[in-house]
Amino acid sequence: MNSAFRLLAVVGCLSISFADAFAVDSHAMGQEAKLPISFGVRMDVGGVFPTNDFVKGGHFDLSRQTWEYSKEREVHDFSDVVIQMNFGVRPDRWQARAYRNPYYGVGVAFPRFHDERLGKPVSFFGTYGARIIQLTNWLKLNYEINFGYSTNWNHYDRFTNPDNVAVGWKHNAHVSLFPYFKFVIPGGLDLKAGVSLTHFSNGATSMPNRGLNNYAASVALSYNLNDSENRVRRDSSLRMPYVPFHMEHDFSLTRSFRQIYYDGRGTNLSTQFVQYRYPIFAFSYAPMLRWSYRYRCGLSMDFMYDESVGAHADYVMDPADGKMYDRVWLGDKRDRFNFGLSVKNELIMYGFSFYLNIGYDIIHGDESLTRLYEVIGVKIHPWGPLYAGVGVRAAYLSKAQFIAWSLGYNLKGKPLIRRKNRATCDFRSYPLGETLQVRQPSSETE
Repeated sequence: MNSAFRLLAVVGCLSISFADAFAVDSHAMGQEAKLPISFGVRMDVGGVFPTNDFVKGGHFDLSRQTWEYSKEREVHDFSDVVIQMNFGVRPDRWQARAYRNPYYGVGVAFPRFHDERLGKPVSFFGTYGARIIQLTNWLKLNYEINFGYSTNWNHYDRFTNPDNVAVGWKHNAHVSLFPYFKFVIPGGLDLKAGVSLTHFSNGATSMPNRGLNNYAASVALSYNLNDSENRVRRDSSLRMPYVPFHMEHDFSLTRSFRQIYYDGRGTNLSTQFVQYRYPIFAFSYAPMLRWSYRYRCGLSMDFMYDESVGAHADYVMDPADGKMYDRVWLGDKRDRFNFGLSVKNELIMYGFSFYLNIGYDIIHGDESLTRLYEVIGVKIHPWGPLYAGVGVRAAYLSKAQFIAWSLGYNLKGKPLIRRKNRATCDFRSYPLGETLQVRQPSSETE
């Protein structure tokens, strides 16, 4: 924790020392607004939702194959120190008005659970936030989303940490939601007060993977190098682009790994968390209807190969040396192929998008899982039609099956409905800083 405050002091000194270097003279550039830049720190203090046996204070008795609970082993406390650097969108651009003054950033967090069985993890993440509503000139209701990577966890081990079924790997995903009230303070300061919800898990990359779900009261203080969002009056003449109603074709390839739970009955296994990782390959094609610059939807055809389907494990003797080992047996190859149809919804932001698929497997070999599935994730658009995505395929929006790492291509089709005397634009999810190309209509009816 002391290292976090030392880093905060360094960031504060640098931000004050180099404020003039970042604050380019807007009059010299012939512009009214500057790029908003801020540094901040946040403190979260709260607890852990009792969503699994480990958090509830459980100890698994191998001889009885049952959980025993004790208040002394319960995991109650959660705290966090977060340090961030954020960049906004200039308020004299249409994106600032369309997306309610969005901002992006990077940060580092130091979550603590005050329980040595979980260790002292560190998280590195990206940030997206925006305004929900402006209540007064000095008070706003905002939200912020953090998504990133955490490491240095004291994870499950059948010998040294057998009760920790919440964290099965030292590497985990970090996802948090922070709705807050923002108080504008003179001198370039912002005070933020709200609540935060944080989730840690590895998306079934390594078992066990019950995850940790935390809640906290949160207070943050940030210093703005360029406070143009609060000082520059919003331009009511800014207009969002007209995007003609048209079809887009979305192609994506997914590569992933997963582990599974094994049924330990009659196998002599000392744990059902045998460390064996199965490869996953997937391909999707989705014809999407583009309704506006912010939303598109369509029907996705999802093909998947999952080597874990039908696999089981035993504790058997190797005849070569006479010793006992965990052995994994793969299932029938024909059961590993899935085909599903899903409804794909995509909310398009500035430079990236959120997506949610809700689907049903028509060809389905894994009888231990429901045919219904969901995929929720984020797509980043750094090179026009090309994108990279990361998401989680799950059942009932709670039980993760695997993390989906994807590469894709978005092919734009022709407008389905043409309007007369309207400017159109070639607008997918434009990379940050790229200028929107607007084509004025011809004299003829489009």
